[in-house]
Amino acid sequence: MAGHVESGNWIIDTHDQSVREEVWELYSQVWAKAGCPATLLEIDDEASLSFEEMCSEALKAKKFQKKSLNDYSCITS
Repeated sequence: MAGHVESGNWIIDTHDQSVREEVWELYSQVWAKAGCPATLLEIDDEASLSFEEMCSEALKAKKFQKKSLNDYSCITS
Protein backbone atom coordinates (compact mmCIF):
# COMPACT_ATOMS: atom_id res chain seq x y z
CA MET A 1 0.00 0.00 0.00
CA ALA A 2 1.33 3.42 -0.89
CA GLY A 3 0.23 6.94 -1.56
CA HIS A 4 0.28 8.51 -4.98
CA VAL A 5 -0.19 11.81 -6.78
CA GLU A 6 -2.33 12.57 -9.80
CA SER A 7 -0.67 14.32 -12.71
CA GLY A 8 -3.11 14.95 -15.54
CA ASN A 9 -4.02 11.59 -17.04
CA TRP A 10 -1.43 9.79 -14.91
CA ILE A 11 -1.43 8.46 -11.37
CA ILE A 12 2.13 8.26 -10.08
CA ASP A 13 3.03 5.86 -7.26
CA THR A 14 5.19 8.18 -5.15
CA HIS A 15 5.07 6.64 -1.65
CA ASP A 16 5.14 10.15 -0.18
CA GLN A 17 1.42 10.71 0.51
CA SER A 18 -1.21 9.07 2.67
CA VAL A 19 -3.03 6.15 1.08
CA ARG A 20 -6.27 7.48 -0.37
CA GLU A 21 -9.60 6.33 1.06
CA GLU A 22 -10.70 4.70 -2.20
CA VAL A 23 -7.51 2.62 -2.22
CA TRP A 24 -8.24 1.45 1.34
CA GLU A 25 -11.80 0.57 0.24
CA LEU A 26 -10.44 -1.54 -2.62
CA TYR A 27 -8.02 -3.17 -0.16
CA SER A 28 -10.92 -4.12 2.11
CA GLN A 29 -12.72 -5.72 -0.84
CA VAL A 30 -9.83 -8.01 -1.80
CA TRP A 31 -7.80 -8.64 1.37
CA ALA A 32 -9.83 -11.56 2.80
CA LYS A 33 -10.52 -12.98 -0.67
CA ALA A 34 -6.76 -13.11 -1.22
CA GLY A 35 -6.27 -15.22 1.90
CA CYS A 36 -5.50 -12.44 4.40
CA PRO A 37 -1.91 -11.76 3.31
CA ALA A 38 0.55 -9.58 5.18
CA THR A 39 0.33 -5.90 4.28
CA LEU A 40 3.24 -3.58 3.58
CA LEU A 41 2.74 0.16 3.89
CA GLU A 42 5.34 1.89 1.74
CA ILE A 43 6.46 5.37 2.80
CA ASP A 44 9.65 6.84 1.39
CA ASP A 45 12.09 9.25 2.96
CA GLU A 46 10.64 12.24 1.10
CA ALA A 47 7.22 11.88 2.73
CA SER A 48 5.87 14.91 4.53
CA LEU A 49 4.01 12.70 7.01
CA SER A 50 4.80 12.97 10.72
CA PHE A 51 5.57 9.83 12.73
CA GLU A 52 2.06 10.00 14.24
CA GLU A 53 0.51 10.23 10.76
CA MET A 54 2.54 7.23 9.61
CA CYS A 55 1.37 5.20 12.60
CA SER A 56 -2.22 6.22 11.89
CA GLU A 57 -1.82 5.05 8.27
CA ALA A 58 -0.47 1.70 9.46
CA LEU A 59 -3.40 1.23 11.84
CA LYS A 60 -5.87 1.84 9.00
CA ALA A 61 -4.88 -1.54 7.58
CA LYS A 62 -6.31 -3.25 10.69
CA LYS A 63 -9.55 -1.26 10.36
CA PHE A 64 -10.01 -2.29 6.75
CA GLN A 65 -8.99 -5.90 7.47
CA LYS A 66 -11.81 -6.11 10.02
CA LYS A 67 -14.19 -4.67 7.47
CA SER A 68 -13.03 -7.25 4.94
CA LEU A 69 -13.59 -10.09 7.40
CA ASN A 70 -17.19 -8.99 7.89
CA ASP A 71 -17.83 -10.04 4.30
CA TYR A 72 -15.37 -12.90 3.69
CA SER A 73 -13.62 -15.68 5.57
CA CYS A 74 -9.85 -15.94 5.65
CA ILE A 75 -8.44 -18.88 3.77
CA THR A 76 -5.98 -20.74 5.96
CA SER A 77 -3.64 -23.49 4.91
